[in-house]
Amino acid sequence: MALLKSINNLIAHHQLRLLNLIALLVFIIVVARMGFPSKEIMFVSPDAGGYLEVGNWLFGGAETDYTRIRPFLYPLVLKVLMSIGGVWAVWVVQVSLWLAAVNLIYLSIQRITFNNKAALFGGLICAFNISALSLAYHALSEELTIFLVGIFTYIVAKNFRENPVGLFHGMLLILVLLTLVKPVFFALSLVWLILALPVYMIAEYKRKPAQLTVLFLILIPLMIQLSMMISKYDIYNVSEIGNHSFRYYLFAQTYSVINELDIEVARTTIAPYTKDEMLAYAWDNIGAFVARYWLNIKQNVNAGAVYLYYPIDYPVLKTFMSNANHLYSWIHSLFVIPVVLIALRCLAQDRKKLLLILCLAIPCYYIIFSSGVSFTQGDRLVILSLPLWIVLYTLVYVQIAKMSKKQRIDLLKLKFKE
Repeated sequence: MALLKSINNLIAHHQLRLLNLIALLVFIIVVARMGFPSKEIMFVSPDAGGYLEVGNWLFGGAETDYTRIRPFLYPLVLKVLMSIGGVWAVWVVQVSLWLAAVNLIYLSIQRITFNNKAALFGGLICAFNISALSLAYHALSEELTIFLVGIFTYIVAKNFRENPVGLFHGMLLILVLLTLVKPVFFALSLVWLILALPVYMIAEYKRKPAQLTVLFLILIPLMIQLSMMISKYDIYNVSEIGNHSFRYYLFAQTYSVINELDIEVARTTIAPYTKDEMLAYAWDNIGAFVARYWLNIKQNVNAGAVYLYYPIDYPVLKTFMSNANHLYSWIHSLFVIPVVLIALRCLAQDRKKLLLILCLAIPCYYIIFSSGVSFTQGDRLVILSLPLWIVLYTLVYVQIAKMSKKQRIDLLKLKFKE
């Protein structure tokens, strides 16, 4: 038994080295096409300039309204890196985060499935995602977010069976950090805290009160951001980006369609609307809003990689990623039913594996569906789910592949008892 384990570990290490070699080759190909970083490219996006403004403000610079919509973590990282080595430091660190995400996906799948080939395949999907790598050339928070989501998947993979305390604290910590990079994760942080705290931790905190210190330390960064928003804007939220996106993207977009206006004219028109007025208008035109929201999701999932054609067009890389994203959209559609079926099977047979699936599936689909409030962002909004869906779908595929013919038939018949 020990010999078999040693052989398996040797194979796993060999495949991990192979994965990193292939990722390095992909990196070299991308650099050969896109070149090296420049300040003009790094800050071509208005979002990048906004992050830097917040970073400057954190270190005593001028006040900026971007603090209303940009939490402090990525601006802090960006400012520190720019101070150390300029755009080269930002680029090197973000490329390293991309490579780390590739490895985290491999390790997560290997830990869950004990299938080295499946782990290699999952890692390669991320390695060949040129869009994820291209974001390293821009001062945008997606690269850090993908890395943190990769850590999230690994924490879930490592702790879901034997360490509920580690699972709770680890997931909460990463969700808090993600919230301070992308406020869209705030809802997931609250849900996990409210639902998991009584299930996993109340008894543990009673038994070991010192564990409350860990919870307090995890929540400190979130409290800092909330305190800043309350003191500066009297807003009891981590960011106003959700309201901003709804007003100037989904609401303005649907308003422009209904009233046959240019989108910029629509944005100017609805700028004075109060929240109550927007909600009333949306309710009166709920069909149009739902249709536009759903269309945005479909377009975001199928979208190309923005920074492979803006500000410079890279035809080969752009075409490759466009085709890949179309393929991924089909994969998302294909796996919806299998994910549900395997979850139901685990509900009947393996509650801990059900927890694993839910911890991967809920944030994955939440990210995808939350993208419907915005548009013209390419795949930037949905690429954040990359580590989650790779690990989730690989797990589901391996589970089905291990079943006998009878078990697969029973799965389709919703017969889950052995």
